[in-house]
Amino acid sequence: MTTTQRPVVPPEAEISVNSVVARLRQIARHTPQRVALREKEFGIWQETSYLEYWDAVRTVGMALRSLGVEPGDVVAIHSENRKAWVISDLGAQSVGAVSVGLYPTNPTPEVLYLLQHSEARVLIAEDQEQVDKALAVKDQLPQLRKIIYIEPRGVRSYPDPLLMSWTEFMELGEDALASDPTFVDRLVDDIDPDSLATLVYTSGTTGPPKGAMLSHRNIVWVMDRVPEVVAAGLTEMPDPVEILSYLPLCHVAEKLYSTINVLYFAGIVNFAESIDTVATDLREVQPTVFLGVPRIWEKLHAGILLRMQDASPSKKYVFGLAMKAGMWNADRILETGRRGFLGDLVHWPFHVLCYRSLKDKIGMRHAVGALSAAAPIAPEVLKFFMALGVPIFEGYGQTENTAYATVNRTG
Repeated sequence: MTTTQRPVVPPEAEISVNSVVARLRQIARHTPQRVALREKEFGIWQETSYLEYWDAVRTVGMALRSLGVEPGDVVAIHSENRKAWVISDLGAQSVGAVSVGLYPTNPTPEVLYLLQHSEARVLIAEDQEQVDKALAVKDQLPQLRKIIYIEPRGVRSYPDPLLMSWTEFMELGEDALASDPTFVDRLVDDIDPDSLATLVYTSGTTGPPKGAMLSHRNIVWVMDRVPEVVAAGLTEMPDPVEILSYLPLCHVAEKLYSTINVLYFAGIVNFAESIDTVATDLREVQPTVFLGVPRIWEKLHAGILLRMQDASPSKKYVFGLAMKAGMWNADRILETGRRGFLGDLVHWPFHVLCYRSLKDKIGMRHAVGALSAAAPIAPEVLKFFMALGVPIFEGYGQTENTAYATVNRTG
């Protein structure tokens, strides 16, 4: 397995727990009924508690061990964002295996490259589309022992012995767990923080994608740094912290957002139905913190301006006044770091008349802060959302350092 250099967090760096799996277990023990995950089934949001989350992770871990997965072996996940993705990710890590994600859009040649390069022993594939890609190249993947498919439609009739359904996989884990209920707990206790936790492949812009090796210490060290990011711009965080997961989980930024930092707050991850439903899901979820690439923020910005073109004359007039007041306040924040008493007096009437309604329509009603990453964002877009009362903080990081490098402070 050819990889990049190991990342920069030194072995002596102090961390709060030995792995994020241990942090998940910690939450499940202290607040078992706290909501952890939300996912739509037939259009209805279904909730998973932290205890159920941890139990599912243990079950996946036991199932993988039953399939012969040993510490250090690689488990690949090829799926859109969903509950099964994060359960599989942490389930692999719980038994000392290494997780690696594939983009749902990866074509067959790239699937072959990534599975060969990572030497994946097990592939967890979402549906027929992803299963077909792997089956087309299985003869070139002698190390691949099993393909687990989550959605059975179109796949259940395939006669290939390499295949196993998600239901059968979880039943295998449940049976193994029943015979030794503390097995996964013991393995989690014994995780070496400096052992490999996950591989995150870079985009390969200068050549073939390279697998960045992130240890458990890297990941937990970044999770422990969350207060620093909060201190950079947010005075306090709501409880619960609630996010919307929609960017690819195989990318380091979304992994940091949906499976690492959210565990610091014992927050709630809501999985978007698809990238096409993000706008609708945002309005339904109203996350407290939102991560968006610049293109998402630009679309939200353009959508508001377009909507106001069709508004009544009175609404246009109020919007115009509100934006003038908001921009004045944005300038105050950029100069001093806060609105101040006078700025608050100016802000709140327009919050009632305009900002609150606009934020509700774009899914930012409860947002205390937002993040933009992956590319530069236009200053006028940042200032527009600051005027509405949704400060956007720009973050920068690399895959190799678990996406944690810099974030701007307020103003």
